[in-house]
Formats: sequence, structure tokens, C-alpha cells
Amino acid sequence: MNLERVEELCLNYLAQISTPLTPVRVLFEVCQRDEAGRDLTLPLLMDFLRAHGEIEVLEGPTGEERVNAGAFAGAGFDMGPRAILKTRIPAPREMRGILAAQIATMKDVLGKALSGLDATGGDARVDELRAALERAKSLEERLR
Repeated sequence: MNLERVEELCLNYLAQISTPLTPVRVLFEVCQRDEAGRDLTLPLLMDFLRAHGEIEVLEGPTGEERVNAGAFAGAGFDMGPRAILKTRIPAPREMRGILAAQIATMKDVLGKALSGLDATGGDARVDELRAALERAKSLEERLR
């Protein structure tokens, strides 16, 4: 494994991708497609990225949280760790716009899931979805 080449692959990818916040699993796949990254492991890449001076790693929800990554994955959201070049971190106003768009998407997905359950008679998940939708609405209000 050639860490200099892995660094080059990650920096190039993060600089060129249209969405600057990239799932680490995507970077891992990019590195593994290259000969230099074939022996790379995901934990090693995570350690490398966390220690890199030009890259910020944002962790996703853990298994101990009230709503964990599995719950988001079930709703179609990949909430694993993400990486971004520090030079591409958006300004606060732009970040608010990004967050607002993500909340709107989350509300749409939760609403569709809720209507799908209501249409089939529902079950215990209906209350969970309604609560998640209310939390999303509350978050949207706080963002404004």
C-alpha cells in the first residue's frame, strides 16, 4: 500500500466532486480501485483521514444514539462518516441552505413512509414516524 498515492487519490476526488461532503466509503472504493490502495482497510483510511491536515471527517450517528445509523439507512439515508476538504467547507449561510434542503428531503421521505403505513393499516412504527417527522419540523423551525 502506498499512502502517498492514497492521499493523492483522496485529495483529487474531494477537490473535484460536485458535492463536497463525501461518504468515506466512497473514498475507500476509489482507493481500492487503484493498485496503491488494494491493501487499504477502512479503519486505516479513517485514521489517515482523521489525522490529515487538509481533510475534516464528520462522524455519523453511532449505535448508541436514540436514532442510529440503521434507522437512517432504513429510510434511505447513508449516515456513515463523511469527509470534506477544509477549503470546501461552506460558509454559514450556505450551510443553512444545505441543511434546509436535507431537512426538506427527510420530511418528504418520512411523510411518504408514514402515508404508506397509514394506507396499509399501520402498526407501532406509525408513532415513531410521526415523532421523527415532528422532530424534523422542529429542527427546521430552529434552523430558520
